[in-house]
Amino acid sequence: PYNFFIFVAIVTLVNVTSATLCLAIGALVRNLSLANLVASLCLLYSLLLCGLLSHNAETSSVMGIFQKASYMNFAFEILGNNEFVGQTYNLSPNLPNHKLVPPFPATGETVVLTLGLRLNEFQEDIIALCAYLVFFTSCVYFILKFLVKEER
Repeated sequence: PYNFFIFVAIVTLVNVTSATLCLAIGALVRNLSLANLVASLCLLYSLLLCGLLSHNAETSSVMGIFQKASYMNFAFEILGNNEFVGQTYNLSPNLPNHKLVPPFPATGETVVLTLGLRLNEFQEDIIALCAYLVFFTSCVYFILKFLVKEER
């Protein structure tokens, strides 16, 4: 039950952060189709660089900076740790030439480190996600307060 609560909380936090980012872009860009395009590209950037497709341990310094700019990277680390840490898995690799290898046990910590995620960074990742949420919400507030003029 605890792992499921963490999962739902993180997915909800990422959803609210994404919605706030799209709201900020929608308030900033007047043309609706251009706002949809920019918001879609921002979400695609965040999703592609969160660590699902790029291995965190093999990234160069520039790619690492881009990954840390993606708020979904922090959620991916939390969800990876939540799913794997504390579990034991029997791995049976598929080798070339159909060589048979007996299954061997691997801990969840090994799986997390193999994926290039940081172990036990739960609080730092939550703080980073909340910081992104506060930043996007502040952007929405200031955009609506100073840049959007209401016409009646």
